[in-house]
Amino acid sequence: MYRKAKGLSGLLAISVVFVLLAACTTEGTPTAAESPSEAAARVPAPTMIVLDASESMNTDDAPGIRLDAAKQAVESLVESLPSDAELGVTVFGSTVPSTRGPVAGCKDVVTVAELASVDQQQITKTVAGIGAQGWSPVGSALLAAAEPLQGKTGSIILVSDGEATCQPDPCATAVQIREQNPDITISAVGFKTNSDQLRCIADAGNGEFVTADNTAQLIPRLKAIQEPTSAASALTPDGMYGLSLGQSMDEIRSQQPDFPAAATGDTVVIEWRDCRWHFTNGELTQIEPLANASTIDGVTAGTPMSRVIELYGEPVSVDSAQRHAYFVANRDNRSAFMITYDGDPVTGTVQTIVLCRCLPEPSSVSASPGSAADVQAGLSALCGTIDEQRTVTHPKLGQVTVGLTRPASAGLNMVGCIAVVDDNGSKLLMQKVSVYDDAFDFADPPTDSTNNVFITYNPGRYYGVITLVPKSDGYEDIGWGEDEPGYQTTTHAYYSAELEGPGSDGQYTIKESINNCDPSCAGGTITTKILRWNGSGYAE
Repeated sequence: MYRKAKGLSGLLAISVVFVLLAACTTEGTPTAAESPSEAAARVPAPTMIVLDASESMNTDDAPGIRLDAAKQAVESLVESLPSDAELGVTVFGSTVPSTRGPVAGCKDVVTVAELASVDQQQITKTVAGIGAQGWSPVGSALLAAAEPLQGKTGSIILVSDGEATCQPDPCATAVQIREQNPDITISAVGFKTNSDQLRCIADAGNGEFVTADNTAQLIPRLKAIQEPTSAASALTPDGMYGLSLGQSMDEIRSQQPDFPAAATGDTVVIEWRDCRWHFTNGELTQIEPLANASTIDGVTAGTPMSRVIELYGEPVSVDSAQRHAYFVANRDNRSAFMITYDGDPVTGTVQTIVLCRCLPEPSSVSASPGSAADVQAGLSALCGTIDEQRTVTHPKLGQVTVGLTRPASAGLNMVGCIAVVDDNGSKLLMQKVSVYDDAFDFADPPTDSTNNVFITYNPGRYYGVITLVPKSDGYEDIGWGEDEPGYQTTTHAYYSAELEGPGSDGQYTIKESINNCDPSCAGGTITTKILRWNGSGYAE
């Protein structure tokens, strides 16, 4: 459940305010004279969807399979379009398995639905048949999608969960496409990723970049960025009108020359385009719409708080006195949607929406990082002398440290130790491990795109792989009992196994060998299987 806010109002307090008024605009939004039915009847520009079907889109964390979530989003978009709208779909990574390598995999681009008036049934059927298995030739896919839009005012929308693994460079390709046809915009949805490359593609394509962390977010955000100009007038997890939290006033004025200049000060508030823009020490820290505020997901005044929770999860904190609930917008940017609610934060309704750089720390609103000495003391308290350690990023807790202690002497039945602590040195996990001699190491690299941590070991006969799988407050139990130095295959440990990769999807696979010991283990038949991450564990 949510935590009560501690002193968050202080983050938003205005000590020195210098307000400049500018003429408000509604650029990119329906005019006041335009009725809802007229707005709905507008035919959007011809659009090509570029859909990622690389191997990583099989990950089961959307919730459900990522590719299935993307298919649902495309289907929902198609259902919302008028029959005379033009839409096509280009897919990459769907026809060539990643195991065939980059020579074949980097040519795996197919336009499965040509640009034409929407045939809802046919497009839905075609998209439903797509499978994910290959590499990521993003640049080639953008070029293929641009071909039918030549000579048109149109839109390309890329939906992807990662970055290109093939040439040409997709950001440079977006520049090339725009140079050849400046009437094409290119936008991107980063599904489960805040990729700088995807952001670069959208910037070069004069489009919008948004992230989506679940199916509920992906569906409305795909619809919204089909018309980038309209999407710009909604609050995204990063900002509004193409301006982002964290930017300086000079950077903003270089993008928007009509943005008013202001004297420097600890806290400055500027009114522009029906919003108050709050700056702290020269950086944009809060965007406060004055009327008709809407997030890119369609959350606006009157939206049920249950819908807000469906989109963003439970509030990370609630200030019940002020009736403010804080929801994660972009954890990487420390941004939150601060929603004022009527009733209560679960069953009430939305009153106002503010985007601010005010996301409380996951562990505590008032948490502060400890020192390097705290980290070392925490590791030593769990495992004694630490022989090797790595600092990695936990998706919920931020920076954590993993330490390994190898056996003090060589031989069989020796015991090593894994310790994991947060930046205050507090215990997240401790696990003893059977080790022969000193065969106990971090993988190189120690993590992959799953955010799991990988450790290899050998108890005396075969090698094994230990996976540290993040959960909200630390790491999943491995399955041996922390004080019992195990080695058999359990929940997150794999004996007689080795790591392969990371592959084209940025993920390790685990190659597990099985001996049927018939007629004996020395003379038995060994078979192997490849285990892939499915969002909760490794399976064929």
